[in-house]
Amino acid sequence: MKIIPPDLANFFVTSRIYSRAVLVYSLVANSLAPRTSSKSGGIRKYGFTIIEVLIAAAIISGAFIASSTITTTLLSRHDENSKSARSAFVGEEGMEVVRYLRDSSYANNIATKTLSVSYYAVFSAGDWSLTTTVPEIIDGNFTRTILFYGVNRDATGAIVTSGGTLDPETRQVEVSTSWSGQAGTVTKKINSYVAKIF
Repeated sequence: MKIIPPDLANFFVTSRIYSRAVLVYSLVANSLAPRTSSKSGGIRKYGFTIIEVLIAAAIISGAFIASSTITTTLLSRHDENSKSARSAFVGEEGMEVVRYLRDSSYANNIATKTLSVSYYAVFSAGDWSLTTTVPEIIDGNFTRTILFYGVNRDATGAIVTSGGTLDPETRQVEVSTSWSGQAGTVTKKINSYVAKIF
């Protein structure tokens, strides 16, 4: 099954609407064109009334307003879908930054971070770091936060959500990406674990 790209599908929908508007206009124009009729052996010409003109104008205006509304809605949805897709890449980049810092030094870059506090990934002087200072908006749209949570393990070493003993060499990581949507702030989260391996 072939999938039509969203932009092309929007173009087809808009083209159909305008085609129908033109068809309506043609039908109305033909129906309102001056007509002739014969009566009592003579020829009488008559035109169209003001009411007919108003009806024709209302039909044409309605068609163009509807097409404009649908086009605006489609473009808005396309923008929302685009931001949602881009936010996934922004979030994954944040998780990769955490893994990079873990590989560089778990003790200095991960273990020292306060649990449940929002951190922000900053690239400066050719390297990544985590800071509590809110940085500039990413790509003019996104805010990315990184939080660390403690991880508990039971006697067998398995991760447990309650009880167990805190493992100082493992952290749960939550990366949240937020942006302004039509209905308000939209947030997407991804979660993973990082552990001291070096």
